[in-house]
Amino acid sequence: MTVDAGEPSTDSGADGVAGLRGAVGWIGLGLVGVLIIGGAVSTVLARRTAD
Repeated sequence: MTVDAGEPSTDSGADGVAGLRGAVGWIGLGLVGVLIIGGAVSTVLARRTAD
């Protein structure tokens, strides 16, 4: 994003908030993915050890 020297940047704060929300969203998705994968792996391991 380029800002002309003559124009004050008015949307930098909004971009920062949007970027922060995006980062939090991706971190949340990553945590959910880890939980799902971890649950699946633990279930498979539990079934293998039970046999």
